[in-house]
Amino acid sequence: MDMLQVELKGMADRIITMREKLHSALKEVGAPGTWDHIISQIGMFSYTGLTKVSTHAKHACLASMHAVGSVKLG
Repeated sequence: MDMLQVELKGMADRIITMREKLHSALKEVGAPGTWDHIISQIGMFSYTGLTKVSTHAKHACLASMHAVGSVKLG
């Protein structure tokens, strides 16, 4: 495997691991609803299922405190 493939595989594995951790944390705190879509989706981005109002309220906090980007549509 060349270096680019190794780096891409590492990034893909990290995204999968982060999705699994988020899914587990949401279930652990008893967040309402099912969050299985977090682990069934693929790629760098994920649809959260949050409402526009909910996302807007959390957007600034996530961006400034955790460097997490989000679109205002959830």
